[in-house]
Amino acid sequence: MKKLPALIVFLVLILVIAWVGASYYAGLRAKTDIMQLMDQPPSQTPLRLTDLTHTQGLLKSSGQMILHYPDPDATVQPRPDLFRMQVTYVIDHTVMPNTVFRFDWQAELMDDSAQRMRERFGSNPVLTGQGDLRWDGQAQSTFEIPAVTGDYQGERLQMAALVGNLRVLDKHMDFQERMPELVTQSGPDRLSIEGISLSMRLADRFAGVGQTTFGIQKIEFADVQAHGIELQGNNQIEQDRLNVYVQSTLDRLQMGNEQISGMRLDVELTDLDMGSVTALSSVMNVAGNIDNLTATQQRIVSQSVRNLIASGFSVGIPQVQANFPKGSAQGNARVTLNPMAPGTSPESFDAARQLKAHGQLQFSGQALSAELLALGAMFGVLTASDGGYGTRFSLEAGRLTLNGKSLPIADDLVLVNTVIRSLLSNEN
Repeated sequence: MKKLPALIVFLVLILVIAWVGASYYAGLRAKTDIMQLMDQPPSQTPLRLTDLTHTQGLLKSSGQMILHYPDPDATVQPRPDLFRMQVTYVIDHTVMPNTVFRFDWQAELMDDSAQRMRERFGSNPVLTGQGDLRWDGQAQSTFEIPAVTGDYQGERLQMAALVGNLRVLDKHMDFQERMPELVTQSGPDRLSIEGISLSMRLADRFAGVGQTTFGIQKIEFADVQAHGIELQGNNQIEQDRLNVYVQSTLDRLQMGNEQISGMRLDVELTDLDMGSVTALSSVMNVAGNIDNLTATQQRIVSQSVRNLIASGFSVGIPQVQANFPKGSAQGNARVTLNPMAPGTSPESFDAARQLKAHGQLQFSGQALSAELLALGAMFGVLTASDGGYGTRFSLEAGRLTLNGKSLPIADDLVLVNTVIRSLLSNEN
């Protein structure tokens, strides 16, 4: 029995050594994750991390790096930095039941950008955050930019603290950020934006597949007020084709004595060649803008555009609506570019055969003034219908009709053919 305490001490010692060893391994894992961030290719993200200094400890590690944000309007490659930020971090990699390691970090502007912030706001605001890595591979972090207020050359800016959270697991990513208020004032002109929010739930963060929501509770400028602004985006991939859906809503728009409510605009961009979209995205991550392309990038862009046109796609407005004090408006429209037959030459593109379109817009009650109704009816754009006025159009087999009347478009189709065939033939 006297040997039992010694055995317990030995087992405890083994557990402590194992825990310390696991914690040290977690520190190595943290360094590996940081190195992966440092090595991200420019085609995947425009952000660049350099000048890593990492100090490895038994239970804690620390370090710093520089984050570069390239100028999106640059005219040369590689793009010069629009600004740089110094990022510092401390990692606690003592292994816990729920987390592999935990970390604190902060980032602040450097160089001229830091000086400009001090001139405008009296300080260089520091972006801070806390996070951890879970055993299932999920990494998450909070972030916060403190509130700032400043005056510069007769202009005043008040920005409430911006807070948010980022969570990543494999390809999945969740992102949320919120800012209660942003106010700018120049002389008597005052712009106030309240309740700003952005959230993303991506099933594939590399391909951008998932849902995004951007919202503003209220915008006020002069005698204009907008309430309840929301944009919802949804990207989906089906059999190597990309579908993009965007829904925009506005609860109420007040302009002086005029008011519009219940505004909604849905836009669809469907059946896009995913490979071409990915290639274009990669080029733009590196180049920043279409005027800053190398010869190789120009060829990639040209080839991607040719593939998009040749494989066809569709652009639609499934729903547009608005409510006025004495009436309402609603409608829809769609334009479809049918794919070309495989192996056909650019000269075989025929807009009369490959372009289709249709749409309608209906006004009920007194949504339009008497003057606009009279002008629309005089030019044949509007026709009387049950409860109001409306317009319809369709394009089929090279024939355009507006409210049942055929319109001449032969010359327009020739011009479309010339432009599209030129794009398809462009090898540069």
